[in-house]
Amino acid sequence: MVQVLPPLVSSELANIPAAPESTLPPTASLPEDVPPAPWRCTFHGVMWFQRAGVRAAALLPAPLRPATPRLLIGAHLRYTDTPVGSYSEVFAAVVVRVGARPGAHLPFMAVDSVGSVRGGRANWAIPKTTARFSGDPVGGQALEASGAGWSIRTRARALGPAFPLTLHLRQAQVWPDGTVARSSVTISGRARAALADVSTYSEHQLASWMPPGRHVGLLWQEATLALTPATGRPG
Repeated sequence: MVQVLPPLVSSELANIPAAPESTLPPTASLPEDVPPAPWRCTFHGVMWFQRAGVRAAALLPAPLRPATPRLLIGAHLRYTDTPVGSYSEVFAAVVVRVGARPGAHLPFMAVDSVGSVRGGRANWAIPKTTARFSGDPVGGQALEASGAGWSIRTRARALGPAFPLTLHLRQAQVWPDGTVARSSVTISGRARAALADVSTYSEHQLASWMPPGRHVGLLWQEATLALTPATGRPG
């Protein structure tokens, strides 16, 4: 029976399936508690898209491995209002299809807020880790993020006027016990078509999730992101 899943507890947070670059540092000091789902956040930044290669399927967590990867999504965002305050974020997502319904899985996400790390891991099993950030999407600045053994540099160029846009996504993350946790993400705001030049360095998997190069994308001006509680069938 599908039910709302309770937040993960502290002892489970480091055991979420993730790309090696999303490993939680043993020195990370996370808050004991953060606001539960749902979350509603305001952000601006750049997202880019490309076809998923065959290697992406082999890198998925075992419960999602029967799925067919369709699309890779990268993003470099700045949140100005969230339940845990403002912070920067970079993430990789792979859109997979299981049966008739596609869903997005996040193997990697890094932020500069320990509250966001705790919230993402506890509420949705999003494998957030900490990183250093510089730059801002506004004004075409280069954006940089770096952590242990990896770095990402992004510069976006808008191609046209802003237009209203709403995206609805289903998210599929894997709990430490193998439960597939699903939630709904709605992004709504004004965006511009863009080209994103991405440079990726990694000692592990990140270049497979976020391949370097020039990619088509969206430059979000001011947008909202709403994320529902995670649901699943506990084992």
